[in-house]
Amino acid sequence: MNQILTTKPVRPKKMVKINTVKTFFAVSMMIFGFCMVSSGSYAMYKSKGTQQAKGTDDQNTVTNNTIVETNSEDIQIHPSVEGKILHATIIGQNEIAFVTYRWDDEEEQKEEIGGVSGDIDIDILSGEHVITITAVDINNKSNTVKQTVRGATNPKIEVVQDGSDFVIKIVDDLGIDKVEFNLNGEDSTETVDGEKEKEFRLPLIEGENKLIVKAYNIEKCTETFYALCRY
Repeated sequence: MNQILTTKPVRPKKMVKINTVKTFFAVSMMIFGFCMVSSGSYAMYKSKGTQQAKGTDDQNTVTNNTIVETNSEDIQIHPSVEGKILHATIIGQNEIAFVTYRWDDEEEQKEEIGGVSGDIDIDILSGEHVITITAVDINNKSNTVKQTVRGATNPKIEVVQDGSDFVIKIVDDLGIDKVEFNLNGEDSTETVDGEKEKEFRLPLIEGENKLIVKAYNIEKCTETFYALCRY
């Protein structure tokens, strides 16, 4: 089997910004590959991941099961999702000394605020995680909020040529919803119903073959693959 191209996900780097200006972060990815086969056949591929709205532009979900550990009602913490950023606004009756946060059981991060209110922006991790945010004022009063956050991910698509077939393998941690194909101008759609891994075989014709694969996961995030080869 001659492998053509494999896409790999990029885990976002952790980043924290403290300011009053909301920051929007967008990521687009396009990978081009070129493969020459000794028999004279050739192939060219590119992959582009996109995120489509599901009632909103935000593809990350802050669930409703907020757990609040209140030592002081003088401090309020309001988390929200903006794209791939978790934005938290902290408001206190007294000056906020600092804010700490951590994902799951990872190491705690600490940021100073230095005012009665402030904002922190945190990159959301892929998959489902729990974030814990604690704000402490100058009188050592504190408030803690825990949120479950599901970070959006794009499906991963791998295309190889196996004899007279295209072999398409799709993997997604959240689950695959459907896959759209366009092979030599003919469209088809396969419903997957949440499976996390799926393989398809499509027959090649003699001469040039053009393939477009578009995979959707259950969060409506997509990945698109383009392939061109001669058989």
